[in-house]
Amino acid sequence: MTARIGIGGLAANRRVVMQQLRSQAEFELVDLPSLRGKVPPWVLLYRIWHYMDHIDLYYGIAYGQWPRYLFAHLRKRKTICHWAGTDVWRVLHKPLHRWWLLLLIRHLIDKHLVVSENLKAELLTLGIDAELAPLISDLPQVDIPPLPPDFTILAYLPAHRGEFYGAPLIYELARRHPEWHVLIVGREQTPLGETLPNVDELGRNAGMSEVYPRITVLVRPTKHDGLPRMILEALNWGRYVVFSGTFPHCLSGRSLPEIEAALQTLHSHTRPNLAGSRYVRSAYTAEVVTAKLRHAIITTLGMANGA
Repeated sequence: MTARIGIGGLAANRRVVMQQLRSQAEFELVDLPSLRGKVPPWVLLYRIWHYMDHIDLYYGIAYGQWPRYLFAHLRKRKTICHWAGTDVWRVLHKPLHRWWLLLLIRHLIDKHLVVSENLKAELLTLGIDAELAPLISDLPQVDIPPLPPDFTILAYLPAHRGEFYGAPLIYELARRHPEWHVLIVGREQTPLGETLPNVDELGRNAGMSEVYPRITVLVRPTKHDGLPRMILEALNWGRYVVFSGTFPHCLSGRSLPEIEAALQTLHSHTRPNLAGSRYVRSAYTAEVVTAKLRHAIITTLGMANGA
């Protein structure tokens, strides 16, 4: 039996899932109809409705795919929702999102997946029991370089959501510790960054394969997170990580004093984070990720060999 699978969500996330599932002979990936262009809403709804007739299961990334979950449910198609992070934050902190989820969306979904343990625990507070399944493509095979001679911090600060990602904290760390070098990706040069000689803002298109060898530690002080690919990449390169959440072989820190203390601890390290590298290279291979996605789909559909 070949199961016809439809996949929806942000383009980058769709590519990851499709990359993992294309190797599975029992699945056929069915392209979504074009939902772009200036057409009336009823035309879009018509396309989605008839699209559901061509699939056995709709795999949505984030709960915002709810019209497709609804149509799949009405047409008696199975559904999976894969929670990635920001969507969980919305239902926890935005009453309208939480109300909409509990009233409608949760009843349309046959299986919930999450990318990290913290998201699983958060959804459980809403009565949703989700399975753990990373949402990543395969990590590159790289040779681990030595740590740089100067203690160097990396941070991701997008231009329009800097506060959510801890921008004030990162710049304050740079101000307090002029002896530390701070690299920032995700934004072009800012007036504040220009005033700090130890800060380099590398822009949105920095080549990360050139950035990771230059750093000692990634600092990720977000207000909320799922499983950031940057954490896996930094560990893969043998770099240290200070994270506002919890993850194996990372240091935890959310406030400025906590993160500053963690960085002071790492300042004396001279060898790469080999334990972190070994962990992600064994736990987040394409084979491991694909097996989890495959298991979720075949058990939802009730196919054979679901173990």
